[in-house]
Amino acid sequence: MRQINFPLSLMCIAVILISAFSACTKANKITLEKKFFDLDIKIDARYRTHSDTGNVLLVKQFFISPEYDSCSFVYKIKTNELKQDYCNEFIRCPSRLITRKTAKALWASPYFKPASTVMEDNIDLRLSGRITALYGDLRTETGPEAVISIHMILEKKKKKTFCPLMSHTYTRKIPIYSSAPSELAAGWAKGLSEIITQFIKDYSNQHSRGCG
Repeated sequence: MRQINFPLSLMCIAVILISAFSACTKANKITLEKKFFDLDIKIDARYRTHSDTGNVLLVKQFFISPEYDSCSFVYKIKTNELKQDYCNEFIRCPSRLITRKTAKALWASPYFKPASTVMEDNIDLRLSGRITALYGDLRTETGPEAVISIHMILEKKKKKTFCPLMSHTYTRKIPIYSSAPSELAAGWAKGLSEIITQFIKDYSNQHSRGCG
């Protein structure tokens, strides 16, 4: 059998190309690795003193605008242009995550306690909401912001029906140091914490006037 000899230079080039391809493949794997983030809510201690005398509150599943209805992070890169980041996601769909975080924080306050059933006979108050903004704003000249906005409607039970007690859109734009996913998640968590705290304050004012 005839032996084929390859020039040393060709062999070196082949080794370099194989090494480069391998390094590129590893880099792509690292880039495409998914990361998952929770929202670490922190409420002022004044509003974390649970009391059994609070009103029974049912928190309904929040709706969310279609453009943010994804586990993937969303960035606003132009006025009318959003971009999804499939490598960085919430630990669960944001509507469920934000609803759960909001409910737990409210039930831990002195004004509300959880409903043991969805039966309306056992409910004093009912909260519904719609998440209208949840994105990282990369357009600002002063630096990126974590933007979150929720329209919240609180209804009070009167006889066999529910009547609106509070209706307000809460918006927070939290400046963050960079567009890193961890910074963005922390910014959303801070924004949601401020929204929940403000909601509790608003209800407290209503309650003190005898409206709640």
